[in-house]
Amino acid sequence: MTDEDRQWLTALVKGLQTQIYGIEAETRNLEARLLERIELTETRLLTAFHQWASPMEARVKSHSSLLRALDLELESSLDAIKARLDQLEGGRRNQ
Repeated sequence: MTDEDRQWLTALVKGLQTQIYGIEAETRNLEARLLERIELTETRLLTAFHQWASPMEARVKSHSSLLRALDLELESSLDAIKARLDQLEGGRRNQ
């Protein structure tokens, strides 16, 4: 191999190394941009979920309170109906 061949190969290798370093730098840049986009997307998604979940939680709490109140009212109505039924049946038994 001549000196000229060695110089040509050396220049070729250096050129390839430069390209490889450029590709690595571009890859790191793309990775950083991708991570930023992922973080932004996650933030937007969590924000949207929070905006949806907060009113939903309030509705669930109010519905839960309403259901508890209706349950208590129904229970007292059933107790009153049972007492009245017992009265009526007791009157029938005496006859």
